[in-house]
Amino acid sequence: MKYCCQCATELIQGKPEPDRVERKLCPECGYIAYENPTILVSAMMHYGDRLLWLRRDCEPRRGYWGVPAGFMECNETLPQAAARELFEETGVVIDPSQLSLYAIGSISYTNEIYVAFRGEMSSADFKAGDEAQEVALFSAEEMPWQDLAFGAVENYIRDYYRELKEGKFGLYLGDFDEHKKITDNILPALIRQNQG
Repeated sequence: MKYCCQCATELIQGKPEPDRVERKLCPECGYIAYENPTILVSAMMHYGDRLLWLRRDCEPRRGYWGVPAGFMECNETLPQAAARELFEETGVVIDPSQLSLYAIGSISYTNEIYVAFRGEMSSADFKAGDEAQEVALFSAEEMPWQDLAFGAVENYIRDYYRELKEGKFGLYLGDFDEHKKITDNILPALIRQNQG
């Protein structure tokens, strides 16, 4: 952003009081142009012991496999955004209230907050949307891990497959930057905290 969206004056770099971070400021009207992380949501859907995957038809990582995901739009809740992305990319319809929170983390190198939901498909009906070359259900053994679009999520997706077999899911918080693992399951600590 080069010009103020309030008065069209050219923005300057500066530190607004009492802020300690340099930001773009309007010297005329005082507007502060904050640069905040964007919110990325995903819908990890399973049918039996298989997880729904799509082969991406857009960059980055076109031709590689990922779970249905995308950016949250204004005037959406997090579950609504995940359900919309799921439908746009795979044709699967789910009521947002049927999605459960699974993981929250930061991706610092892209300035994104990643919020993953999980859910169960009522049927194996799906079709590739505009952003997918194809859509498929894979078990952990069938998944072509070497063609995973984003390696940073491999650990938590493998955990998802394990928990799917066990029938017991956790809630995870952490850092999705490359080669880092998200933290352990925080759900037991939250339950203890609410009981105490």
